[in-house]
Amino acid sequence: MTSIRNRWIPGVAALGCAAALAVSSLAGASASPANQQQPGAVHRGPAGKLSVTAKIDLGAFSAVGLDEAAFAQAPNDTVYFSSGSVVKAVKGDAAPVVVERAAGKVLALAATNSDLYVEVGSTITEYTLPGMAVHKTWSWPNPGAKPTTAGLFAEPAALWVWTDWATDQSGFEYAEAIEISAGSSFKFLDSRAFPGDMAANSTGLYYETVVGSKDYLAHLANNGTRKLSAPTKDSDAPLALSGRDLAVFAIKGAGVPYVDEFSTSKLSKLHSSHLSVITTAVVGTTGGVLAIEFPCHGWVCPSSRVVQVNPATGAETGGVVVPDAEHLLFGTHPSVLSDTSGKAYLVRLS
Repeated sequence: MTSIRNRWIPGVAALGCAAALAVSSLAGASASPANQQQPGAVHRGPAGKLSVTAKIDLGAFSAVGLDEAAFAQAPNDTVYFSSGSVVKAVKGDAAPVVVERAAGKVLALAATNSDLYVEVGSTITEYTLPGMAVHKTWSWPNPGAKPTTAGLFAEPAALWVWTDWATDQSGFEYAEAIEISAGSSFKFLDSRAFPGDMAANSTGLYYETVVGSKDYLAHLANNGTRKLSAPTKDSDAPLALSGRDLAVFAIKGAGVPYVDEFSTSKLSKLHSSHLSVITTAVVGTTGGVLAIEFPCHGWVCPSSRVVQVNPATGAETGGVVVPDAEHLLFGTHPSVLSDTSGKAYLVRLS
């Protein structure tokens, strides 16, 4: 899962610069395919109306709140999160416990039931669970400037990564897509991807990119080949995988929110539906897409809701209010991250 600095909020500008990389399972990812599902991949959707089952205090964060933290939820619903260089775990509804003290600030995390991936600077470390023994490390061959944010997706055939070097002074820059082969060589695949707006499953990475002067949806397969959609205006927009389709949550015209549904096999548009409220975070399930409705301007929203969206129709069902919701996680059940006055909470849903 990613750090969440690039979260788009109505009334708040977002900046980003990222690089996406795929670490082949042949290069040392040891988790079994059954344990590889991550937010954005295909999951079993929650049944019926959503409800809050627990609210767990994660403690105080910095003045920028969750934007400086990284989070991941394993398929068994254990949530891992970072505060500076410290990684903690939340099992069930228990209080957080420290599982690792990294060598530096943690930029990104990904978790399976058997492995935890931690990115610090230009190095990614795979730990075997539950003992946290180091299994494998990867380092950028020429890291250059220090990364500022990053994100990870652990899938059966690859560990997908994006890394961001942007600062407030640099402004928006495109992502760079890279694949690490079995011999640990780096293959650069795309240098104009939009940062953060990505989803992955067993077939590869789905993201948004620019070719020439036009925007496209793209799919990078695990073997490094790339497929493009027809030119689209759905750029720099949150996306999620839902069953066999890809849902893109775009803002069109004068701030009108839409969900556009695309085929994952052909990247062709299937439906376009108007949404009643702007969404700021999405995660895919087999029963639709979970989304955070954010009917407020600025960073604080006591009326934010988590709803399940049908990408084919835009219909919303099963909504539950989660004040100041910022991000969604998914294992077997969904979880929400909220931030109230610098104090973070993990809200469990069912």
